[in-house]
Amino acid sequence: MLIGREQGSAVNGRGIVARVGKERPVVVLDAGHGGSDSGATSSGVKEKDLTLQYAKKVKNELESRGAKVYMTRSDDTYVSLTDRTQKAKDKDCNLFISLHINSGGASGTEVYYSVNSKYAKKKLASKLAENISEALGINNRGAKTRTGSNGDYYSVIRTSAAHGIPGLIVEHGFIDNSTDRNALQNRMDEAASEEARTIVKYWEQ
Repeated sequence: MLIGREQGSAVNGRGIVARVGKERPVVVLDAGHGGSDSGATSSGVKEKDLTLQYAKKVKNELESRGAKVYMTRSDDTYVSLTDRTQKAKDKDCNLFISLHINSGGASGTEVYYSVNSKYAKKKLASKLAENISEALGINNRGAKTRTGSNGDYYSVIRTSAAHGIPGLIVEHGFIDNSTDRNALQNRMDEAASEEARTIVKYWEQ
């Protein structure tokens, strides 16, 4: 699998010097749901709309820090689960992140990573959960795995690993919890910046 590498240093459009000369993140951001699949809804707010809005902000923040970023969708379009991770393979990415908002009445951020030890990014998942929850001012529910009959329960994590790519699902609070929902809507820029910073810092270590 090809990965993004550059030599020396470069100044991006925001005047920020990006660390290069070593592996850099080449990321597919997957805005959860889309098109006919609205995802979770509450008080007239649809998960598919918030995830797309948020993904675009994370993309801009990642690119300002020197990462290469692709998106599984850039508008309100339905994309199958297998097509989402296939894009990560086609683009020679080294990280797949699926952006979601939970439901069920609880509160807080949580991040799922693979049960496959070769592709388990537990440290990154833990830091994302910690830093995003702090940026939003909501609970940190931590980094988690979920096992199914074929390994990872979640398709995008399982098929990412099958393509040789670590995959994460980031749940940015609970849409049916008004505190979480309002936090994401009102502090989206802060959370997106922190998510991007955490990803790039992980790659620089």
